[in-house]
Amino acid sequence: MDPVDRLSIGLVEDSDEDYYALQRAFRDVGDVRRWSSGEAFFKAILDHPDLLTTVDLLMLDLGLSGSIDGVHVAHTVRGARGGADLPIVVLTGSAEESDIERALEAGITEYEVKPQRFTDLRILVERSTALVAGRPAA
Repeated sequence: MDPVDRLSIGLVEDSDEDYYALQRAFRDVGDVRRWSSGEAFFKAILDHPDLLTTVDLLMLDLGLSGSIDGVHVAHTVRGARGGADLPIVVLTGSAEESDIERALEAGITEYEVKPQRFTDLRILVERSTALVAGRPAA
């Protein structure tokens, strides 16, 4: 992938281990910017109102530490400048139907249970890249 075509991936994830795994998985296609909580992500948006226009893909954990979970983040992003068409992938350890429904109602693009193997992460990279390719131009 041409360096000019690299993706800008936003990641709201409280697990260092998951962050490092995703950073490694996406290293050939993009750069991962991480916020370790919903609160940190919202502060970044307040400090940089155009932040969402600089991100090609947003990945969220549902079960974030703090008082703001991934569903709240997704719902808020959908109403923010640059967030309406932003591909949002929820990456979580939960396969519970109620969590999936809540996330879909919040406007996420895709729901993924966190892969346990690196090869599954590579499949996630391919699927996520395809989501970005289908995004309308800003």
